[in-house]
Amino acid sequence: MALVAAAALLGQACAAPGLAPSAEAPEIALKARAIRYWEVRQAGDLVAQYTFEEPRIRERMSLSSFVRGRGATIIVAQEIREVRVQEGEGVVKVHLRYRPTHPKLAKLPPTEMDLEQSWIWIEGEWYLKNRPFAPPASRRPAAEQPALPEGTGQVTPSP
Repeated sequence: MALVAAAALLGQACAAPGLAPSAEAPEIALKARAIRYWEVRQAGDLVAQYTFEEPRIRERMSLSSFVRGRGATIIVAQEIREVRVQEGEGVVKVHLRYRPTHPKLAKLPPTEMDLEQSWIWIEGEWYLKNRPFAPPASRRPAAEQPALPEGTGQVTPSP
């Protein structure tokens, strides 16, 4: 039902596929896209989730890399609470109820949280906006890794 409502909203927001939403309706288009994202996220559809990542991320990260490390939580319920758009970028505030998948934690009651997502309009579509990826220190070249004080095994905090 929510998918039908999202499709109707998106149809109202865009004059034709691939065109920018009308000046009065970018929030409607973004809300429809965010609703669809959270539906596929709640369904656990990792392939569909990958398509919501901005193109530059998908160019650098294969689907198999994206899937690794996902699925640590099950989304029990979600609600879009606010959508803001300004100059091709948007923010979606979502209220989530989720549960961890780890066997020792799965019996705990669901946890609730509010989340703010950044979105970006690229070539006629809204995508999740991601921060630049920085590999873990163990994968960085040695010259970029923080120095360890001799004999301590501890990383010295940067000033």
